[in-house]
Amino acid sequence: MPNRKRMLEVGISLILVSVIVFSVSAYFISQDTYTYTDNHIAAGGSPFSLSVKGISQGDDLEYSVTMTSASPNVTIYWLSPLNTTFGNKTVTTGSTASTVFVAPVSGNWTFVAINHANATANATITLGDISYTLIYSVVFGFVLLPAGIAFIGLYFYIRRHENVMKKMFERELR
Repeated sequence: MPNRKRMLEVGISLILVSVIVFSVSAYFISQDTYTYTDNHIAAGGSPFSLSVKGISQGDDLEYSVTMTSASPNVTIYWLSPLNTTFGNKTVTTGSTASTVFVAPVSGNWTFVAINHANATANATITLGDISYTLIYSVVFGFVLLPAGIAFIGLYFYIRRHENVMKKMFERELR
């Protein structure tokens, strides 16, 4: 009997911890994502750049670019502190490009967009720097949820089994 109640308490605790860990992780991930709307990327190949400081090795770097102007032809990529490009893509009218990769080196990274068209391009740019500890905490919170549900399910299964056994025992005594 006390073990059954303990299972219910553990299950509820796991679900509460799961919700808290998952919520806090999601909040901090949203704080590590920046959106720049209606950016003008000049024509003629001059680079538009945004610097992101303090990237740690192992962080997930991501970008998502949506073109909102008439006829862009824009190349986008991340530039590492060692001047190596990552996530190199070309975006055209009305399309969206995005990529995610793990930063191989720490330091200040730069997001670069180069417009190869004859007219100014407009874009909505979302940049993210998500540490691997946040990703692990999201996974941890997500794993705790089914564990808590399983403990609560076991509680009700054992309770039902005990009630069935109790009724069978009472029938035998009659």
